[in-house]
Amino acid sequence: MIQDRVAAQGQASVERMCELGKVSRAGFYRDWQERQPDEAEMALREVIQKAALARRTYGYRRITPFVQHAGIAVGEGVVRRILRSDNLLAIRQRKFKTTTNSGHGFTVYPNLA
Repeated sequence: MIQDRVAAQGQASVERMCELGKVSRAGFYRDWQERQPDEAEMALREVIQKAALARRTYGYRRITPFVQHAGIAVGEGVVRRILRSDNLLAIRQRKFKTTTNSGHGFTVYPNLA
């Protein structure tokens, strides 16, 4: 809404237009960023998604070096944010733990309950 008017008006500043539209400047820029992600962020998202889908058990700590090796300077916080927003959570691998030993040599008593 405000972007269209800023382009049409030309003279009014973003601050003035936000004032007239009763919107905070931070909210305007946040909305603008969410609506129009730049090409660099889209390329970063693509690399992160490919790495996460190729290695489903890897979290952000293990995916970050793969992204950095691809030539993109990025930190763990950005990788974590993108993984969370794209719902690419790591699948946990749990060690199989046996809890019953049926091969013992002890006497097995019947269940009286």
